[in-house]
Amino acid sequence: NPPPLSLSLSLSLSRAMVAGTEDQSCEEIRTLLKALNNRRTSSKEKLRRLKAFRTYLEPDKSNSTPLFYDDDIRELFLDDADEDETASGLLRICSERSRQNRHQLTKVALDTLQLIHFL
Repeated sequence: NPPPLSLSLSLSLSRAMVAGTEDQSCEEIRTLLKALNNRRTSSKEKLRRLKAFRTYLEPDKSNSTPLFYDDDIRELFLDDADEDETASGLLRICSERSRQNRHQLTKVALDTLQLIHFL
């Protein structure tokens, strides 16, 4: 016997919500990495994007957290999705040297490390 219509509709809606969450997670990662890897983006904007991403990760009122594909996590930390030499994930960004003083890290390095610790 096929499942009742209400049950099958409920299952398909929950699958669609999960898929939508994972797609949104992928977009959030790409938006974050695009801002962090763009040399024209100000440090203030990069810090704002890091904060927005962390806010996205925190549980909502229903205590649910966003879902990610395995490839999304790899892209977040390593950003090997593109063959672009200038692109980098969180691990490389937190160790990037400042252009003004080669003996210091960039302004967003500490905040990137804090995001990694949060994850």
